[in-house]
Amino acid sequence: VIFGVGCSATDVVGHTYGPDSQETMDQLLRLDLVLQKLFQEIDKRAGLNNTLVILTADHGSQPLVENLQAKGIDAQRANPNVLANAVREALSRRFPGVDNLAIFSSPDFYLNEDAMRGHDLNRKEVEQTAAAALLRTGLVEKVYTHDDLASTAPSSDPFLPLFRNAFFPPRTPHLSVLLKRYVYLS
Repeated sequence: VIFGVGCSATDVVGHTYGPDSQETMDQLLRLDLVLQKLFQEIDKRAGLNNTLVILTADHGSQPLVENLQAKGIDAQRANPNVLANAVREALSRRFPGVDNLAIFSSPDFYLNEDAMRGHDLNRKEVEQTAAAALLRTGLVEKVYTHDDLASTAPSSDPFLPLFRNAFFPPRTPHLSVLLKRYVYLS
């Protein structure tokens, strides 16, 4: 039997208040109490010696931008629309009359393959146009395409293996965006 439990409040609290906050400490202490009750119940029903417990997390959270700035670190909050607008405007200029070429899923983008086929557009040109626009915002460190992620070529980029590990072609965005360090979209 596999029993899965998601504890999503920690994600919301971490992003809202930062990992160094009283709110995050309170959430983790409360989560610890909930897990204690869960493990006690598992022990009663099945025995902990018959149970494999695996705790995972999908990511951490960065300190609040304002706290980083107070420490002299160049951090910034940015509206995600800055990215969406930059891509939309660049694609409109490069491919006039073609609407809805990119669908924004902050901070990433899916390309409208039907629109590209319907207008006989080269996918790589669309990707390059959008990626260049994202890099010009000053918020983006790197943009990965499906070709980048499907490649097995060695790279000195320390983040590329992480993006490659999460790559699943049917669902991975066409443009996976790595924000600059200490940029928080909100």
